[in-house]
Amino acid sequence: MMLVTMPAIKVLTVVEDNFIDMHASNEFIATSLLPPPYKDIQPVLPFDDHGWYKNARWIQKIFFFNDTKIKTVVEVGSWLGKSTRHIGQLLPKNGKLYSIDTWKGSIEDANDKVAQDKLPTLYEQFLSNTIRAKLTDKIIPIKSDSLLAAETLAAINPDLIYLDAAYDTDSVLKNLSAWYPFVKGKRGILCGDNWYWDSVKIALRRFCQEHNLALYVGENFWFIKETGVFEENSFINQQDEVWFF
Repeated sequence: MMLVTMPAIKVLTVVEDNFIDMHASNEFIATSLLPPPYKDIQPVLPFDDHGWYKNARWIQKIFFFNDTKIKTVVEVGSWLGKSTRHIGQLLPKNGKLYSIDTWKGSIEDANDKVAQDKLPTLYEQFLSNTIRAKLTDKIIPIKSDSLLAAETLAAINPDLIYLDAAYDTDSVLKNLSAWYPFVKGKRGILCGDNWYWDSVKIALRRFCQEHNLALYVGENFWFIKETGVFEENSFINQQDEVWFF
C-alpha cells in the first residue's frame, strides 16, 4: 500500500486585539555585546508595555497568508514598541524591521498626561523594551522624521510598511506619498492604523482616488491594493483571497 504524505495545514492563531508582550523579562542585562544603539543603554530600564495597538490580529492575518514574502518591514511611528515587538516576533529569523520615530511625542499626545510623563525617557524605554524582548537582532531604530527617513532608506525594498504616525490629514497624505513608492507595482504591502480618525479617512480616500487604488478597511485598520480603480471595501468577513498580496 502506498503511503501519501499530506501537506502541513497552517492554522491561524487568534491574537487578542490588544497585543501583550509575554516574552520580555526584567532581569539584569549586559548590553556591551548588543548592536548599536542598544549597546549604549545602561542600565536597561524595566519593561513598560504602554501603548496603543489594536491591530495585532490583522497584522497576524497578513503574515499568515504572506509569511514567505515578508522579510523586511518599515514601521512609521513606534512609541514604546508595542506593535514593533509584535511584528518583530512574526518576522523570520533573518528578518529586519526599520522602526521610525522621533521619540519626541506628537500633538495627539499633548493632552495625555500618562504619555507626557513618558517623553523624557521615551527613546531609552523603547530600546530597553526591545532588549528585554530579545529582538535587537531584528529591530533597527531610525530616530528621524518620517519623510527624512524615507529619503535615508531609499535603497531598501520593504515587503510591508505599517503607518502609525501623525493623524492629521496633511501628515497622512505626506506619509502616503513618501512611502507608497516603496511598494508600488505590487512589490509590497502598505497598511496602517487610525482608520477611526476622520482626518485619516479623508487622506486615505483622497490618495487612493488619485492613484486608482482599492482601500480595504475594518475597525481601526486599513490596507491598500493595486486594482487600477478606486473602491472602498470592508475586509471584515471577506474571503481569504483579500489577504493575499
